[in-house]
Amino acid sequence: MKKSDRQAIVSKKLGKNELLYTNKLGVKRIMGQDELLNLVMNLGTVSNEVLANLTANNGVHVFQSLFKNEAIKKRRVYGIAGHRVQNAIFPQQVDLSVLEHWTILSKAIWFLREKGVKLGRVIRVDNDLQAVATFDNQHLVHLQFKLINDDNMTDKPVINDGNAMVAVFESYELMAEVLNKHADKYLNAIINGCIVMCLRRRQDFDTIEGYILITTKVDGKYQLKLQPIVTIDDLVRTNFKLMTEPTGNELEQLEWEYDEALTRTNQSNHLAKPASNGMSNDETK
Repeated sequence: MKKSDRQAIVSKKLGKNELLYTNKLGVKRIMGQDELLNLVMNLGTVSNEVLANLTANNGVHVFQSLFKNEAIKKRRVYGIAGHRVQNAIFPQQVDLSVLEHWTILSKAIWFLREKGVKLGRVIRVDNDLQAVATFDNQHLVHLQFKLINDDNMTDKPVINDGNAMVAVFESYELMAEVLNKHADKYLNAIINGCIVMCLRRRQDFDTIEGYILITTKVDGKYQLKLQPIVTIDDLVRTNFKLMTEPTGNELEQLEWEYDEALTRTNQSNHLAKPASNGMSNDETK
């Protein structure tokens, strides 16, 4: 059976809050001129895939411009994040664990964009990623993406003041284990509004599930509950206490980045249409 046929079968079995990760951008935005270079220098080791997910832009010519800078290097690496071969991009030396770390977090960002969330420029905050976002085109929220793995499973997540946490787990099993055994460590994040995501493996395909972490009262006791993110409306209806009214032009800039990218895509598609093979009246005379 061809991979495309298997992919179609897997796609039909996905949950409503689950997306098949295709490494393709259904949603694009206009990025800043220095955005790619800053990401490479600050993240240490990345790839074209990571950069595309973080910037919502996969223009070949844009990425090629990176290598005109003598400080940027590129090398093929193997066996990272489910891929046999990737092109690692780095300013000093290749760090495969760092590449895998940013690859997983970049998939979470890809998921939210595909669900309709508008995220702006992504920056590094220690070992996390941060971006301003809007769910309703009226308010802003600063999201901090944190990878939860075996090493920090029992640690209380550290989130900067003013940020809402997006906890990203390497597997569904790890997510269930952490939330069942260490729920108390997520209470502060839940109060502010917390997004939880996990990666799953279906045959040889990666999928991503998204949830909102909330509490419900059962028999007088509070219990954690995962509410699926099916559409962006699920996020709009959630009480993110850290949402703020825009004080400057951040919201307008964010909306422009996505609207302008859509306009350019539509223009490119129109120009790319092949000319009609039919002959005009003049040609038939």
